[in-house]
Amino acid sequence: GLDVVKLAIDSLGGRLRVNSELGKGTTFTLVLPTSIAVKGALLIELDARAYAVPLLHTDTVLALPADEIFAVGGLLMTRVQEENVPLIPLSQLLYSEGDELLPRATRADLPTDGLLQQVLVVSYNNRRLGLVVDRFLRQQNIVVKPLSKPLDTIDLFGGVTLLGSGQLCLVLDVPALTRLFLAKRP
Repeated sequence: GLDVVKLAIDSLGGRLRVNSELGKGTTFTLVLPTSIAVKGALLIELDARAYAVPLLHTDTVLALPADEIFAVGGLLMTRVQEENVPLIPLSQLLYSEGDELLPRATRADLPTDGLLQQVLVVSYNNRRLGLVVDRFLRQQNIVVKPLSKPLDTIDLFGGVTLLGSGQLCLVLDVPALTRLFLAKRP
């Protein structure tokens, strides 16, 4: 019960105060540091890990069949509201190294297993990007805590949150992901 709440609050650098008065009841006061922000987020799964994407940058979610994906100039694309939107597996962005460019995509890279591609379309600075993920988990409000040293130097993550299950979940930084895609696209 309260042990889980206390653990979660402690992990965020906060305090839990309990004040009981006989015949009146109990008051629970949660004190959280001001460096913490509550945001709406979409939880996604990639390689059996949960990640949070702030709703501020979430445009739409799609389940795309292969016939709605096409290759143009080395990029996989789809049409969203009459606009071509580039598609990139989120894993390619997260696991790319150094200055290497992302691999060029062709029709041969399209899935042939008949499964729908789960795509999260994000937007930043009037640019849309379709991130291919394993699956969508849920939408929820999260408490975002900044990353501490040395992890605070990783641009792709805007912070961390603790899920109700006790699992730590990295919060993706959509502007940083968009800039990385633009710098590394073929």
